[in-house]
Amino acid sequence: MIMLQLDNIYSGYGKSVVLKDISIKVDKGEVIGLLGANGAGKTTLLKTIVGLLKPYSGKIIFNSVEITKLPPHKIARLGISLVPEGRKILPQLTVEENLLLGTFVGNENFESTLELIYNLFPILRERKKQIGSSLSGGEQQMLAIGRALMTNPKLLLLDEPSLGLSPKLVDEVFKLISKLKDEFSTTILIAEQNTKKTIDISTRLYFLKTGSIVLQGKKEDIEKSDLIKEVYLG
Repeated sequence: MIMLQLDNIYSGYGKSVVLKDISIKVDKGEVIGLLGANGAGKTTLLKTIVGLLKPYSGKIIFNSVEITKLPPHKIARLGISLVPEGRKILPQLTVEENLLLGTFVGNENFESTLELIYNLFPILRERKKQIGSSLSGGEQQMLAIGRALMTNPKLLLLDEPSLGLSPKLVDEVFKLISKLKDEFSTTILIAEQNTKKTIDISTRLYFLKTGSIVLQGKKEDIEKSDLIKEVYLG
């Protein structure tokens, strides 16, 4: 079942076109990897999906509803949640206050969702009364993911979740992402520069270069690609 479909999307900032003729689909239950170098257009694509940017042309369908022109808050209420690049937690609020910000979409079962998040990220339970700025980079990433999960999303978008983390913390974050699909029944679209780890957890992948898709396919086919071996995996 197709959950998200983008057809011939052109998008960008002002008169600057970043995305050119982007068509992708995400099926329910998949983990889709969106890979490419810095500046390839990954963040622009995620912002376009959640309504922070309006495409110049093309169509976006989510669960059979066209969301191309909807504002971000309406898209969030339909079940799409974004963990932004750089985490963007509110540093002067406590951990629990940051998490509760995720209930703005009206999650009636927020208490049980909060308990699930504390079980997934025990360190957040330990630090729930601390202010966000006191957390380490890895803990802040867990908090940002937890905040997004508080909306009980059908589709979770992750923008560079490993950015700025140590290799050990990167390993931990990717292990947690692998658990999310099963424990929250969430479909995931992850934009990353860490090619190897993203391939490992994905079912299908799309590779962006200068705003265009240059390669796409199932995990097993991507791993055999000469382009991936030479350019991305060395």
